[in-house]
Amino acid sequence: MPHCPSCGVQSSEQARFCSQCGAPLQGQAGPGAAAPHGKHLDPRIPPSGDGHVAGAVSDETLWTGRPSRKQHIPLLAVAALALAGSLIGLAIVGVGSAVMWVPLVLVAAGATVAALYAAGQMVIDPWNHCYWLTSDRLFIRRGILWRQTDQTELIRVDDLTVRQGVLDRVFGIGSVTIMCDSDRSHQVVTLDGIEDPLGVAEMIRQSMHELRRRRGLFLEQL
Repeated sequence: MPHCPSCGVQSSEQARFCSQCGAPLQGQAGPGAAAPHGKHLDPRIPPSGDGHVAGAVSDETLWTGRPSRKQHIPLLAVAALALAGSLIGLAIVGVGSAVMWVPLVLVAAGATVAALYAAGQMVIDPWNHCYWLTSDRLFIRRGILWRQTDQTELIRVDDLTVRQGVLDRVFGIGSVTIMCDSDRSHQVVTLDGIEDPLGVAEMIRQSMHELRRRRGLFLEQL
């Protein structure tokens, strides 16, 4: 008897759709059959790669991503310019003029701290956050030593918003905010600083509509 490729529930030989989740059963192999090449069987484990897009197969990873290092480039560039300007000013003014020397030192110190912060975030952010999307869920993993993985059911998604500033558009990055009013624990989910945010938002939207279409087919069968 066939098993549902989405939820694993056993169905009758004549069934065309899963009685549990409504996924199509036609052409599915038995429980002992080998998985198709490239299929990601356990959605709890993020696949390797960044920004990978695959085909739309149930339980397969459709997209993986991490916060882009590009989002910290503007702060790093401004801090570097401020540090360079303050050092040039100190070289011109010299230590003899305390009136100008003290402000320039403060600017140089602040710019150094900002540059170190931006550089640190460029290293830590991609390791601290990992996002991946399957055909029915969105996963967000946070943490390096201590990790927390949250998942959002795509069928609960109510609205999507893409935010891109001027520099974000230049670098091709942005943030996707997902609203799930019916999910009390994760009503607002944000994917920060990802590559191609418009494409990712469209992929989530299409997966959401496909799930609702399958749910409608399941209800019709009943």
